[in-house]
Amino acid sequence: MSNTTIPDTDEPLIDEWCLFVAAPVDPALVGVRRALARGASVELGRDDTSFAPNVFSDARVSRRHARLEVDDAGVLRVTDLGSSNGTTVNGARVERVSLAVGDVVRIGAALLVVQRTPPRFSLPKSVLPGAGPTLARMQSELARALGSGRNIALVEEQGSGAGRVAREIHRIRGAEQAHEWAMSAWTDRLPTALEQALRAKDKATIVLAGLPPRRSIARSLIIERLRAARTTDDPLLVAVLDMAQPHEPELSESLATVTVPALRDRPEDVVPSAIAWANQRAVAIPALSAKAWLAMLRCPWPGNLAQLEATLDQAREALGRGEEEQIERWIRDAATKAPAARGAIEATAPSAEDNAFVFARSGKWFTLATGERVSLHRREVLRRVLGALVSARDEQPGRVINAEQLIAIAWAGERFIDGSGENRLHVALTNLRQIGLRPIIERVEDGYRLDPMVATRIVEE
Repeated sequence: MSNTTIPDTDEPLIDEWCLFVAAPVDPALVGVRRALARGASVELGRDDTSFAPNVFSDARVSRRHARLEVDDAGVLRVTDLGSSNGTTVNGARVERVSLAVGDVVRIGAALLVVQRTPPRFSLPKSVLPGAGPTLARMQSELARALGSGRNIALVEEQGSGAGRVAREIHRIRGAEQAHEWAMSAWTDRLPTALEQALRAKDKATIVLAGLPPRRSIARSLIIERLRAARTTDDPLLVAVLDMAQPHEPELSESLATVTVPALRDRPEDVVPSAIAWANQRAVAIPALSAKAWLAMLRCPWPGNLAQLEATLDQAREALGRGEEEQIERWIRDAATKAPAARGAIEATAPSAEDNAFVFARSGKWFTLATGERVSLHRREVLRRVLGALVSARDEQPGRVINAEQLIAIAWAGERFIDGSGENRLHVALTNLRQIGLRPIIERVEDGYRLDPMVATRIVEE
């Protein structure tokens, strides 16, 4: 973490205007940026290399296409220079207009996202996809938190990626042991295995997804432990906190806090996130038109990174067929399907337990976080697969079941050849994800599990 990000200084850093290349005409160019200080002016055209070679190498771009300039008052404007195909801002053709953070300028096939950045920042690598200043600030906070010797709070809007940041913390520390616990269901006591992990002197990383319900004994115990001073041999506690939930003021005073930014606060990272999604799934980067990429860039993504990835998963087959109208419709729908974006902490916010998935121990049914109940009474294979994942979660949050074990449970006594068992398991897991379990069924290196960072309750029949 030593080579990151925004320099520590007591002098105020005045942000400059900056435009990021967003449309992946060439994926290698995504994230290339050009900063503009006060009084700066730059002309963009077909042979222009002020961003990087080939950004505007498009027959639809005129040789003198548009001008970007920042006046003495600090206002950024774009002016079309009589180009043949025009310049658009947020999809509307313009002649001369002032720009704001988040605006998307289109010149030919290239899309440029407007942002404000410090005059000096770098982001060599981040656990979250992107290369903008907002992630750089998070990386700086993370570096300071790791060097503080205190327990850490990762504060996010749900879906922003705090779970990934927590796992990156464990990787950076190099600790041998990692434990992940969803805390919303514990009231009168803490799990025995968690108490043992808290007492161990093994430098482990313990990730706590949320906190126990308010006014519970378990919450008091966890807060006491979070606030306690650490020695170098103590485990590091990393609490993942939803900024929409009320939290005790003393936590802010005692913990090293890192804010995981919402996706809408880093629009320059939307397309890099889509490219990372494609790389993780070993699929081709979506070959979308500038119009479709614009819809993705302008979507507020109230469900954040998790919602973007879920939308791309849903559109995966349509992406392969190039059905752009359908894809754009899914992106537009994404703005209304997730809960409204949350900023302020309100005392009336629902508890994490209210938003938990609820599973029958046998896997015969489950209840979504929305309250909808789904029965698997007549889908025996799905029931067996889910029952195995639920049992593993109940025994130890984070426990993984490999594919061979799941196949043996779901199709007991059957024999498979040529990978047919793996194919049938893939279909079963896909079906479970499609009926509502996409946010919680997680594929990891050794197999599958119910994501321990997602609030869950397991009940008897």
